Amino acid sequence: MPAYTAWNDLMRKLRGLAKSTDRRVSGVGQETEGLMKTLMAAIYAARVDPPPERVACLLGSPYQAAAPTV
Repeated sequence: MPAYTAWNDLMRKLRGLAKSTDRRVSGVGQETEGLMKTLMAAIYAARVDPPPERVACLLGSPYQAAAPTV
């Protein structure tokens, strides 16, 4: 099963919440949908142009084995 299916499923659920007749639920759905779109855009941008290794290390990336000594 492709990974993008999970994104599509989440976005479909959030759109459903955003269209809710309950104003509170609709607001949460709209806000969360916006956050997901921002997150997805950031992930896609990072795939195209990943940050330098040094930046990832400074940010405490769990994927770095050890911080390089300066």
